[in-house]
Amino acid sequence: MNYDSLSKSAKTALAELQLLFDINYSHITKDKFGNLSSTIKTVKGHFSSLLCTSEKIDPRDVQNIIVACTDNTEDTFHKIIEHQDLKLSGLYDFSEESRSIQMLQNCIRCIHNLDVVNPYVRKVKIPSEIPNCSALNYQFQLIINQIALIHQYQRTKDKQGRIMVEADDIEMAIRILFDSIILNTDDLYPSLRIFFQQIKKIATESNTNYHFTQRELRNKLGLSKSSCFRFVNELEKLEYVKKVGGYANKGYLYKVVYWDDLEKKKKRIKSNLMKQLKRINKKD
Repeated sequence: MNYDSLSKSAKTALAELQLLFDINYSHITKDKFGNLSSTIKTVKGHFSSLLCTSEKIDPRDVQNIIVACTDNTEDTFHKIIEHQDLKLSGLYDFSEESRSIQMLQNCIRCIHNLDVVNPYVRKVKIPSEIPNCSALNYQFQLIINQIALIHQYQRTKDKQGRIMVEADDIEMAIRILFDSIILNTDDLYPSLRIFFQQIKKIATESNTNYHFTQRELRNKLGLSKSSCFRFVNELEKLEYVKKVGGYANKGYLYKVVYWDDLEKKKKRIKSNLMKQLKRINKKD
């Protein structure tokens, strides 16, 4: 499902179903005598969905979804092509795939719906420097509980039969949710971030005061004219690049003016979370 194509009312209904597990809406019905009346209809359900978008997520929607970025590296494309070739050549073992799916389904059937208690909920939190940290922290705590629930046969229970969260569950939640946390701290949405990182790489390899045109980027990165134009304009609006010359009819020259260090930010946030986790382990 493409998240960009959903209307505002559809997004509201989706969020309501995720939070309350039901949707209430009114509609007009007609009885056998032709009389019209308004009735309330309730739709209940638990569901999970996978949505794709090419744009930055609205901050109001962050609490209801976990943001993930696809791996568009060259290595990933080679793996996809290799997988397709195996299937087309008849060398792919479909029976092994079926066994893996069946084993996963059986594992899920063994999970009981039990309450989870996290005694460390106030001791490990998402750093306050991150935008929407309150919404992300809520997601983080829920992921910890889900991990403990999945490992219910390896976890201790209190007198009320509730599963107790352990430090290992928190560490696993940090690994799972870390990329999503970083995406929420970035000014650039994933596809624009990849484009900007490619520009920085080209500029670094040039060993000069690198200037570029959109045509040059299209040729080097294999992008369409519309995509390249949109990316460059968005980077210019965000003041990551700026025009330094050229003409409208021959093409403008651009230059990178803001060299952000995403890796440094990642290390700082990861260090913050791991320090909180170490304090728990020391007390235990």
